[in-house]
Formats: sequence, structure tokens, C-alpha cells
Amino acid sequence: MIKYLIRFYYTELIPENINYMTKVKKKVNGENILYHYIQKNILSTKDITPFQKQLVEHLIIDLSIWIPFNVYEKMPVLLPFVVRDASSRIKNQLTGSDEWGVSDKFGYLRDDNSLIKNIFGACPIRSKYITEYQGSFLGNGFVASHIWREVKGSKKLASTIPQTNSFVPNLVWLPKQISKLTDREKSYAQQLLQSISHHIYRKVNNDSYTQEIWNFLPNPEVECEINIETLNFFNVTNEWLERRSKKLTSEMTYILDVIENPNLEVQKIKCSRYIPTLKNNLENENRKNFIEWVSNSIERVV
Repeated sequence: MIKYLIRFYYTELIPENINYMTKVKKKVNGENILYHYIQKNILSTKDITPFQKQLVEHLIIDLSIWIPFNVYEKMPVLLPFVVRDASSRIKNQLTGSDEWGVSDKFGYLRDDNSLIKNIFGACPIRSKYITEYQGSFLGNGFVASHIWREVKGSKKLASTIPQTNSFVPNLVWLPKQISKLTDREKSYAQQLLQSISHHIYRKVNNDSYTQEIWNFLPNPEVECEINIETLNFFNVTNEWLERRSKKLTSEMTYILDVIENPNLEVQKIKCSRYIPTLKNNLENENRKNFIEWVSNSIERVV
């Protein structure tokens, strides 16, 4: 009876309290507000204005973190045997486990971008103008973003293709809210990143391996003249690069060995699941292409 009287008082005698009693309060997330502000209030018009371009340019140029030339020259593809597969983190209702690190039928390790985003965790940032970046290491809130979402002549996403998933010119690290601006296909932010990447890397490597990968990526539609020296880069030492390239070569060599000799002792390659499932999941019709790609990638690491 008391509960009834209280509800009657709030809903009948004080109608303005109805919303308070029946609706959940709307809350705004401060971690996402910058993206929503730029996307809905600044870039909502059909034609982008000079001011809007300048705003996006400042955010992208000042806050993006790039991979240096010495890495690109030595190993243009950071993880040739890895592809992105968001479904790898979906848990099986029966087993309670996901399939991260499991081989797909083409032979590639299924990743959710975890392996890429942590590659340069031990490398400080080199920045001339952003004092918060200079000498600092990546913390929370950064995303390893794929610059090209789509590739030429295919409905596949660039991140799902081994040639372009960890291709150095297709990767840049951005603060989370800025990275969201680049996810929209043909957005000015995305096209600007493509133009910057083209400007940084396109003429550095002329070998056939690298040039064939560039053929997957559409030419940028935005022209951007930029002084590369003003950009932020990871500071990668020669010692780090030598260790990384030797480890990568060793991993890929073992992968080929285990395909030829399934009885080899199982070694962990990024994930303890990968090699055992590679033996079982790699389909015969895909075997030749996988071996050829990995073999070419071994030869390219200098």
C-alpha cells in the first residue's frame, strides 16, 4: 500500500517526475566526445571547408606516429604469416575459448591486431614538436590503424590480406579518438593519411616484392606536400632491428619446415595454437601459395 501511494504521488501529483521514474539517465562518455564532436559538428557538412581541412590536418600530422625508414627497408612486411580476423576473438559457447592464434585454411595465423599493435612497444617515440611524445613509449589509448581499408579489385579488407595487413606503409599509430576519423571510407582523414604514407614510403624500396604489394593499394586522392622531418616516428635502433629480422626469418623458416615435415617438434610461434593447427588446417589447394609467399618473404628480409 505504501509503495502504491509513493508511486501515485510521483506520477499523478508531480507529473514532471515521470521521466525521472521511468527513464535511465543518458550519460556521455568523455573518452569518445572528441570524435563525435569532430565527426558530427565539424565534418557533418557535405563539402569540407578550409578550416575543417586544417583542423583534420593538424590532428593527423601532429599526432600520428610512423614506422621509420630503416624498418621499411629491411622488412617491408612485419608479419607475413599473420592476417587480421576479428572473429578469432569470438568465444565458442561450448568450449568457452576463442580461436585467436589458430591457423586458417590458407595457413595464416588469425589475429585481432594484437600482434601488430605491440610490435614497437619497446621503442621510444621521436618527435620534434610534441613534447609529450618525445622520448616516451606507447601507453594506453593508441591504435595501430590500417591506412588503406580497401584494396584494388577485391572486396576483401586490406587487413585480411597477408601482403597488406602488416605492410609498413599501411600502418600508423594514432590516438584512439583520432583513429576513428580514419575508419570512414573516403573520409578526408583517411585520404590524408594515404597521401602522407605515399609521400614517406612510395619511392624508398624499388624491389619487385615491395612494388607488387603497392599494387594492392589505390593511389591517394588527396595531394599532401609535407616535410617528413616534422612527423613523429618510432626510434628503432639497429640492434632492435637485427634481433627482430633474425627472429622473423627463423619463425618463417620453421613454418616452412613443419609443413614439409609435420613430425617436427612443435615450437611456439607467436601463439602455442598456431603450429599444431597449421598442420591440420592448411588445405592442400592453398599449400603452394602459402609456401611461395612465406619463401619470398624470407628472401626479402635483408
